[in-house]
Amino acid sequence: MPTRSSVGWFPHPGACPDAPARGRTAVGVDVVDVPRFARLVALRGPMMADRVFSPAELETCRGSPQRLAARFAAKEAGAKALGLGIGPLAWRDVEVRTGARGAPVLVLHGAARVAARAQGLDRWSVSLSHDATRAVAFVVATEARRAGR
Repeated sequence: MPTRSSVGWFPHPGACPDAPARGRTAVGVDVVDVPRFARLVALRGPMMADRVFSPAELETCRGSPQRLAARFAAKEAGAKALGLGIGPLAWRDVEVRTGARGAPVLVLHGAARVAARAQGLDRWSVSLSHDATRAVAFVVATEARRAGR
């Protein structure tokens, strides 16, 4: 059980005086069965991959079913964070790029970008993980509080 002396424990949100003020927070998570995903990609072929993934994503993954499945999960998780799901969004509206230090970075395009702006969500974090059978992505979107709010 956390105590007041525990590092990082605060009695309520915003209790840390040094933490930046934040607005709304939205999260999304998705888990993908890697073998099932790999069978789907093999069945549907390059046309499916090109419809779902950007050229940069395909180049980064170099055909790895685990890495592609993790990015697929990130697209779903990003859409869930927006409260929309895939359908109103195109698969390539949510893209996972590699940041300067090698960490994944979520980039929004098209309808996803419009929805994020409408909701005031302007900071995105994504975490990916996978093994031989499962890939998971967790997305957090926040609204930075502006001066005067």
